[in-house]
Amino acid sequence: MNDKQDQMLRFWSDRAATHGADPRANTNDVHLRSLEISYVDQAIKDADPSSILDFGCANGFSTHRLASTHPNRSFLGIDLNRDMIQVASMGHDTRPPENLAFQCQDIEAEPIATSFDFIYCIRVLQNMPSMDAQKGAIDALCEALHPGGTLVTIESYAEGYSILNQDREALGLSPLPIHPHLTLLTPELDEHTGTMLNQVRQDSLSSSYYLITRLVYSSLATQAGEAIDYDHPLHKLAAQVPQVGTYGPQLATIYRK
Repeated sequence: MNDKQDQMLRFWSDRAATHGADPRANTNDVHLRSLEISYVDQAIKDADPSSILDFGCANGFSTHRLASTHPNRSFLGIDLNRDMIQVASMGHDTRPPENLAFQCQDIEAEPIATSFDFIYCIRVLQNMPSMDAQKGAIDALCEALHPGGTLVTIESYAEGYSILNQDREALGLSPLPIHPHLTLLTPELDEHTGTMLNQVRQDSLSSSYYLITRLVYSSLATQAGEAIDYDHPLHKLAAQVPQVGTYGPQLATIYRK
């Protein structure tokens, strides 16, 4: 295990200990989380799969919600972090629904044993220590995908972060920090995935959200001398308006095998 991966595991173990089953274990920005879950939910409805893998499920918050919404589909959540899997399995107010299971697994050391109709990962590849590790994960996910199956990735890209931080600095705001364990994505990984799967679409699923929360709201809060509050009404509103344009670091990509 390299230093960057060790940093990542300690970071998420601390989040699991602090937040447990709360959605903030994955991100303080719970309204952004709702946009991500809604995107995957619609992709599941469109693809109509029977078996679904949540790769990098963390504390299982999104997996629980989606499995409850789709009781006739089977879900498996896997994650490298044992502390997160323990919360996912036993830390929620209700037991996992019958169509949902969790397991701790390092797909670099242990291949995914079964195949799935639908695989999704939300901010997982960006937590890997290198592009080579990202490519290895994509290879494993493609191998585990049934012919005709769907892969959905929701990840942060380096170019989008760079543009956002340039715009923040132009407004007198400090750039958004990037955790040292992250490896932000580049088009090279998309191209690698495209050698094995067909890209159906790529969406900026949180474009308006980032514009409103990271520029407009952040500027207003800074001018008022207020700390950033992820529960501020503008965050909720930003998640409800149409997500137009291609702004911000996040891209959601749908592939088909």
